[in-house]
Amino acid sequence: MRLLTTLIHVIAACEAHNHTSRIISAANADNIDLHSIPLLAEALTSIQAIYELTNTTLPAGIAEGSIVDVHAHVVPPWYRTLVPSTGQSPTPAWSLETHLNFMAGAGIKHGVLSIGTPGSVVFPGSRVKSAALARLLNEYLAAVHCLISSISCKSED
Repeated sequence: MRLLTTLIHVIAACEAHNHTSRIISAANADNIDLHSIPLLAEALTSIQAIYELTNTTLPAGIAEGSIVDVHAHVVPPWYRTLVPSTGQSPTPAWSLETHLNFMAGAGIKHGVLSIGTPGSVVFPGSRVKSAALARLLNEYLAAVHCLISSISCKSED
């Protein structure tokens, strides 16, 4: 049942126009205090910006690819600011454009994306902040998924 609810939220997210309002309303309905974490404005702005990328096309090599990458990490720019280092190394930079170009060059047609370590547990002892960060990271991944899915569908027409 939880998976079905999650899928319904992802579909609704793809269809919504004002994603910032939807994200805040959904978080409030789930008793998640998004305002508890720093960089909220930056996170919401970056999520909204992904949904507004309507004239994006996939690099040519992706359509011809045959590989499924089952281990790829997304690092939203605001997350990198929030978590500048992971495991004594700088948190890597990531962009959607760079990632798609990498996929095309490596013959990757599909990829499974996730947030890298440490994920949403960067606020030890704070369930409120961890829940808020988890929600924003999931919303960011949902935006990336909607964008790539819509581009893929346009490419196949």
